[in-house]
Amino acid sequence: MSVATGEPPASRPVRDDPRLPPRSVIVLVASWCAPCRGELLRLDTIAPVIGGRALRVLAIDDSAATARMLRVIDPARVWRPDTRVDHVRALLLARTAGLPFSVVSDGRGVVCAQENGGLDAHRAAALVQRCATP
Repeated sequence: MSVATGEPPASRPVRDDPRLPPRSVIVLVASWCAPCRGELLRLDTIAPVIGGRALRVLAIDDSAATARMLRVIDPARVWRPDTRVDHVRALLLARTAGLPFSVVSDGRGVVCAQENGGLDAHRAAALVQRCATP
């Protein structure tokens, strides 16, 4: 927590923060992450509790196994950053020690909250509430 603001560090933009889809919950996944697979099965229970934000899945690698894993997800939920700004995956991964990991973006597309560990409906609702900006 910041003594000056009382906010966790993740809620303040960092100079190198990537621009994400605005007002979104981004779930980072990889085929080798067993808890990520479980999280993907819960997307339909997570979506209704995130306050109208878009729910997006971002694969942290481009392997064939991860591509197969993503085939079971609604393609509208899979976010593939523009290859010109693909550093987004590295910047997001630099925020965590590993997967599962999720972030929330504010209306400007800046990370305003993050969560280590897999999401379910309860944890997703709590994550979004930590994002002070609508």
